[in-house]
Amino acid sequence: MCPPHPTLILDGADDIRPAGLSTPWPPLSRPPRRVVLPDVGHVPWLEAPAQFAAAVLDFLTSR
Repeated sequence: MCPPHPTLILDGADDIRPAGLSTPWPPLSRPPRRVVLPDVGHVPWLEAPAQFAAAVLDFLTSR
């Protein structure tokens, strides 16, 4: 079982890999927060650094 730590899953909407690959395994004891950035592919920190940073900062400061 995974520890009950907060988890952020951040995807690009245009990523070509199957979305199921970013589904947590094994199931987490608390639901993850999932953010999907529009018009972004597999490397959101390079393709949309401001959106990526905003999502991470929001996640870290909302806990």
